[in-house]
Amino acid sequence: MTLMSISIPLKGKRGIYFNDLNSDKQEDVLVIVNTEGGGGGGNVWWIDYFVFLEEKTNYQLIKPITNWQINDCQGYFSLEKIEDNTLIGNSYCYTSEDGRCCPSLEYRTKIKLINKQFKVTSTVLTKKRKQ
Repeated sequence: MTLMSISIPLKGKRGIYFNDLNSDKQEDVLVIVNTEGGGGGGNVWWIDYFVFLEEKTNYQLIKPITNWQINDCQGYFSLEKIEDNTLIGNSYCYTSEDGRCCPSLEYRTKIKLINKQFKVTSTVLTKKRKQ
């Protein structure tokens, strides 16, 4: 038996963001879904980002992306806020010496939605843990 938990926050709570993500002056929706316990071992987690672009009177879902696909390193991205059409948060990145539990690099990361794809526009190293 596989145990798994998926949580979807309610409107107005952390995890659902209303913002113009693609700079078309329409209010788009970003929904963050947390999944834990999948993969058969029970010690797996990930975050999926679902973007719904407002188009006239409808919303179009673009391809969802996971938190380890959204950044430009081997690791994962954690969203803090959306400001000026930009996702802002931290990327936690692994070096070749890191255990799978513990990425040693932390970057302040800015990501924009360009042509319906997330693109990293800025990364600044903020922490490097000693090994």
